[in-house]
Amino acid sequence: MDTNSMLAFFDMISLPAGVYVLYVWYRLHAVRRLFENSLLIPKDFRIKDCGDPDGYIRYLKPRLLILGLCLALYGIVALLNNSLQFYNNTVSMVLNGVALAVIIWYAVCSSKAVKRYW
Repeated sequence: MDTNSMLAFFDMISLPAGVYVLYVWYRLHAVRRLFENSLLIPKDFRIKDCGDPDGYIRYLKPRLLILGLCLALYGIVALLNNSLQFYNNTVSMVLNGVALAVIIWYAVCSSKAVKRYW
């Protein structure tokens, strides 16, 4: 798979991924308790083993919102650019880097939260 097709694949999955993360954030905001979801509960962990579910939710909720908004916005801009070509490949690579950095940032935050609350 060449670089352009990998970037196009990332562009296509970013919007649905961002919408899904926003859905998880909204559901967490609405129910105000943990529920089974791989973005919230790490593999091989159980909800009932969380030491401070309310603290975990308070820690993770704003980070989920940032991740969801960044991915959704990136996905919209990237898909618009694929059809309108309003910026070049250099800008595309920078935006890809920013989106990837946000994903990595969320993974680090999630890992810290698991160590702190489980």
